[in-house]
Amino acid sequence: MAGAITRVPLRLGKLIPQNTCLFLCDLQEKFRNNIQYFPQIVEISGRLLKAFSLLELPVVATEQYPKGLGNTVAELSLAEHNVPVFDKTKFSMCLPPIQDIIKDKEIKSVVLCGIEAHVCVQQTALDLLESGLEVHVVVDACSSRSMTDRMYAFERMRDSGAFLTTSESVILGLADKAQVVKAKTCKIAVTRKDYPLWWLPIVATLGERGSSSFIEGAEVGHTAPRTTLRSYTMVATLAVVVDGTTEEGLREGAKRVLAHVRPHWQHSNLTFKTYTAGVTNILVGVWCGQEREQVLVRVYGNNTHLFIDRQQEIDTMQAVHAAGCGPQVFAAFTNGLCYAFTPGVPLTIQDVTHQPVWHANARQMATFHKIQSGEQQKPMLFTKIRQFLALLPPAFTDPKKQKRLEESGCTRDALVRLTEELETHLVPLGCPVVFCHNDLVMRNIIWDKNSASVSFIDFEYSAPNYQPFDIANHFNEYSGMDEMDYSLYPSEEAQRAWLKSYLAQYRGVTEEEVQMDEVELWLAWVTKFTLASHLFWGMWGFLQACHSSIDFDYVKYGIARLAEYHRKKQEVFALAVGTAVPSPPVPHGTARSTS
Repeated sequence: MAGAITRVPLRLGKLIPQNTCLFLCDLQEKFRNNIQYFPQIVEISGRLLKAFSLLELPVVATEQYPKGLGNTVAELSLAEHNVPVFDKTKFSMCLPPIQDIIKDKEIKSVVLCGIEAHVCVQQTALDLLESGLEVHVVVDACSSRSMTDRMYAFERMRDSGAFLTTSESVILGLADKAQVVKAKTCKIAVTRKDYPLWWLPIVATLGERGSSSFIEGAEVGHTAPRTTLRSYTMVATLAVVVDGTTEEGLREGAKRVLAHVRPHWQHSNLTFKTYTAGVTNILVGVWCGQEREQVLVRVYGNNTHLFIDRQQEIDTMQAVHAAGCGPQVFAAFTNGLCYAFTPGVPLTIQDVTHQPVWHANARQMATFHKIQSGEQQKPMLFTKIRQFLALLPPAFTDPKKQKRLEESGCTRDALVRLTEELETHLVPLGCPVVFCHNDLVMRNIIWDKNSASVSFIDFEYSAPNYQPFDIANHFNEYSGMDEMDYSLYPSEEAQRAWLKSYLAQYRGVTEEEVQMDEVELWLAWVTKFTLASHLFWGMWGFLQACHSSIDFDYVKYGIARLAEYHRKKQEVFALAVGTAVPSPPVPHGTARSTS
């Protein structure tokens, strides 16, 4: 018929039970401690497995090089569900025997979950799509070591034709077409653990694809590790890369971030201020009008993701902000963060000795340490040190740097021995573990003279740790960073006064009520942990020397920290520690202390 309209078949992605198969990709035991949110991924994959078993739908599983990486986690109980498991040494699950199953069972749609999203899951999805199958990627059942890799994998798979979906959507969609077991299958979908959803990507097009207004993903309901789960403000992840290598690139990238964070600000009226004191990241402040209303845009240092969990940092900042101890996070972007400005000025080694300043600082640290008090927490100290060690090369590629390390006795083997020796000395002390900042260098403490208060910033290393470490680390920073002068380390009299103020705030009593035997115990603990601070940041310096593009002599810094370690080691190891029992803290609420 002339003028007839040809209808283009719609690609709806409906799941038809009799033509659908579940793929479980490489959910193996050896990945447990490396994949982000691995327990949640396993639990949700298990729920999908139960639903498919109940509906009598086919399921296949693969294991990547099981001889070296182990078998599928026991929680999934694949044998009980009669799931065939196939070994593989390539990324894709599309092995010949699995392709035979697809053909024999006339599969048209594959529900795909597992790890890693950007490698094996993505390669599997692309191969299946290429063969003409529909692919449904279950975003709450897929993960990677890096959340950035995970985010862009989902985008790549969606662009290639895959459907992004959730476990509940899959289960209820299949159950709706399988009436005989609909009620039981629905129960699997709704009787689940109440996991927070900050790790789910929510992809929303707010403008042209590829423009700075496209949000690649957003995290919802951020919370810090081991705190009571609660809902926080959404933190979007923007598909923006900020070039921090040039001033122009930094400002242009900041403008793209601000297009989301402060869309009403006119770019022609913006003022920029680049902060040059940092030795890990690049930071620029931007405001339109009042300087106190500025927004900070921080670009991560080169390869810092190797030893800093950036997703964990966002979670921590959300929880710290909720407790009244830190700035609000406005957005993440591909290689950085955007967050609120903290009014005031960074402390200097001169400021910190003034009574109003150190007094406010001691009390703020006590408040910070109560954010997660009362829970069993594993200290990060030696785990992080060993992570540094694992990332350090056997030798620097720069022969001059390597020669400096060897001449100073700071080889990797020597650092391993120091770590084992110090761990043996400190762990038996049985010091309490609390949520610590772990990096209270002067520039991370902001003094507001108008309110006579301090605030902490930069929570990259914040995590549960030995409580005296945070204090010892701060005392070490009295000596400076560019040109360290350890004669500036606070005297015992100054430390006692500081600790008395700290313990009063931590316990919720007056300073007169703090017993001196408890002060002496803490003084000994803090002295012991000064060595841990030197070892930790000395290794950090060597690691930064491998990767950072910031103009700072990290090797010199690391050697100086280790030299002070050796100078004080014998004295500190010989120090006797008292037996007083430290008093517990007063539980911390969500409001900042006004005292």
